[in-house]
Amino acid sequence: MITNSGSATFAPDVLLSPTPVLVDFWADWCNPCKMMLPILEEISEEYGNAIKIVKVNADENSGLTAELHITSIPTLILFIDGKEVKRITGAKPKLALLVELSEMLS
Repeated sequence: MITNSGSATFAPDVLLSPTPVLVDFWADWCNPCKMMLPILEEISEEYGNAIKIVKVNADENSGLTAELHITSIPTLILFIDGKEVKRITGAKPKLALLVELSEMLS
């Protein structure tokens, strides 16, 4: 299941999560972001409770995106134990995304 988060709920949703969290920074106008949604939905279904996927609208949470130095979207950040461990910028096919995440999720 993919959940939405923002500045007000980012800490409990992401930083305090006992589960690894993949955060997708996106915007409505971003076509590559739209391409990532079905891929992230598939990963969410396949990995179940092993990873949590959270979407953050970059336009609506500009303070958070500035704080995390998000300069382009889509940007995916994997957080484990509240720390950034991997950053992926740009749309990726599912297999390429899983390869990039595999070392962190094994």
